[in-house]
Amino acid sequence: MTGVHFVAAKASDVQILGGRADLANFRMMEAHRMLADDVSLHSADFYSSTLQFCAITDCDLTEANFQDARVSGLHLHGSTIDGLRGVLSLGGSRVSPDQVVPLGAAILAATGIQVTDPPGRHER
Repeated sequence: MTGVHFVAAKASDVQILGGRADLANFRMMEAHRMLADDVSLHSADFYSSTLQFCAITDCDLTEANFQDARVSGLHLHGSTIDGLRGVLSLGGSRVSPDQVVPLGAAILAATGIQVTDPPGRHER
């Protein structure tokens, strides 16, 4: 399913289990109770999608785009979330403790917060 297009699709009670769907286009999709498990979704595009009560678990979401997405009850447990775009649209999602660091890095980048060493003190 690499490069598949579901632009503006409406889906309910869908399961995508195993396999590859890198570069999949889910732009403006409305999904209710969708489960993607153990799927490579590298660079998938969820721009402006509505995901209600969905789970994307144990998937590779590296560099996926969630810009302007609307999510409710989205579970991302076990998924690789390095380099996510549109991370601020994922409010209310659920993640595993091991996902906190990559998600935190994405949030810092999205908000423009810089992590730097403290400035040196001038000696008198």
